Amino acid sequence: MCENEGFVLLQGPPGTGKTKTILGILSSLLVLSRLSQPEDIEGLYDKKPILVCAPSNAAVDEICMRLLEDGLFNQAGERYIPKMVRMGVEASVHPLIKSMTLENLLADVSDKDNFLKQEQVQFDGFRAKTDSTRKDLEQVRQQISAVQAELTDLRKRREEALAAAGGLPLTAEEKAEFENESELRHQLSELHNRKATLGKEISLFHETRKK
Repeated sequence: MCENEGFVLLQGPPGTGKTKTILGILSSLLVLSRLSQPEDIEGLYDKKPILVCAPSNAAVDEICMRLLEDGLFNQAGERYIPKMVRMGVEASVHPLIKSMTLENLLADVSDKDNFLKQEQVQFDGFRAKTDSTRKDLEQVRQQISAVQAELTDLRKRREEALAAAGGLPLTAEEKAEFENESELRHQLSELHNRKATLGKEISLFHETRKK
């Protein structure tokens, strides 16, 4: 039948398998179409569409619903649901297959495009937040290193002053010089807390992005 040129007439009362025969013909046509052309570099085929017509909207809807329910068979005998576009006035299309109309398919593409744009905006905002937080975290790390170096130098100078005093109490000037050690410790503690907070914010950004 697939090799016959011209028209083939299938007749029969309801329930005799006309629609099922149509599905078989479609399966065969698609298989023959793929077998007759070579695969490209990526192992794909040049997909050629098949136009299925019927004398009424109800008949077209019946074929579409059977394609959705039963599907077609590929050359390996595996069942699959083909990609379809239901042409015609949407008001005349059965509610169960309105999603297959050109209007709805284009709307879906538009919705997906809008969704991708929103995702890009959210991603850009996420990246800006993480970049800003990472910069803050790097600044805090540098401040921690500076305070730690200053605190280490202060302790070293105090030990040297105590050793030079030979057990005698430090002078008022020396005491005043070393009084800011507690302040440096407090500052270092706050910087470590800030570092931990920024690290948690970055982790939270990534967890939120995964969801």
